[in-house]
Amino acid sequence: MLYLRVYLYTIYYTLYLISSHIGGDISYATGYIAVWDFFLDMISPMSASVLYLTTVGNHESDYPDTASLYPTSTDSGGECGVCTTELIPMPAPATTNKPWWSYDVGLIHMVGMSTEHNYSIGSEQYIWLENDLKNVDRSVTPWIVFGGHRAMYLNSNYGGSTSSDLYVMDALIES
Repeated sequence: MLYLRVYLYTIYYTLYLISSHIGGDISYATGYIAVWDFFLDMISPMSASVLYLTTVGNHESDYPDTASLYPTSTDSGGECGVCTTELIPMPAPATTNKPWWSYDVGLIHMVGMSTEHNYSIGSEQYIWLENDLKNVDRSVTPWIVFGGHRAMYLNSNYGGSTSSDLYVMDALIES
């Protein structure tokens, strides 16, 4: 019982030290650097004292003629992932056009995928994710926390378009 208590305390403490903004739509700056400045100033007391991890969403990445999975979307206001990956760098191998990553924190293996970039079977992100998860030593990091922007399961009865949510759900199920 003591072992379990220590184990759970370790998990709790590790999660306490991590602020995971896994989910994108980080600042909603959509091309306005002043909004990024305001947002980063607002989160600095917290992000200066804990690990701050995030993934890109449509408001950080999507724009025509980019690596985005949604080529007609202008949601990023032209940021194309540059502000996010330069202002809030994520663990390797994340880059502007390949913003997926993983990182071990104590007993937890954190994984951030990009639902805004190709993750279909055989894609670069899919192959990376498959290899990353295959190489997790569950005796060292028994917990895996996984996230991305667009939810796999979502009730989109908010009155807007549900097509992108259904697309992500279907693609993740097929993968």
